Amino acid sequence: ITDTGSTDHTVEIAKKYTDKVFCHKWNDDFAAMRNISIKYCSGEWILILDADEVLDNPEELIKFFESDCEKLNCAVIKFLNYTDEKNEKYIVSGMCRLFKNLPDFCYNGKVHEQPSLIKPLGNTKITIRHYGYVSTDYELMNYKYKRNIDLLLKDLENGAEQTYTYYQLAQSYN
Repeated sequence: ITDTGSTDHTVEIAKKYTDKVFCHKWNDDFAAMRNISIKYCSGEWILILDADEVLDNPEELIKFFESDCEKLNCAVIKFLNYTDEKNEKYIVSGMCRLFKNLPDFCYNGKVHEQPSLIKPLGNTKITIRHYGYVSTDYELMNYKYKRNIDLLLKDLENGAEQTYTYYQLAQSYN
């Protein structure tokens, strides 16, 4: 577990379950934080799960490892990105959040970070529920969108891939 500055009891609670809790100061770069967390991993495979996400069907993760997964380097997971407090509305997306622990694997982009996919990759039936963009909390959403816009503009200044960055900017402005 890599904590980037939580102010609640996250670290204390996590330490009840593992001694592998690492704290790093937030640096306004989601990819950098992901890459730091990956360096602590020692297993053959890595599953990225954020604090505002829940693994919906762990049995599918088990099935994945019982399959011919050794032929793959990355796997796409289905995300349900909730947009309301009743958890009735969501946007479906697919993300590579399960991958072999390879030295060349990393994330890029200060926000909406993207993995450097190492083929071959496959699809899974694993589902993660993401609660980070519940749109009924106006203050939180305003903060997140302003933060995202600022980080995306910094990415453009630093030569980030423009098509994806402009797409994410449009999403944030929308």
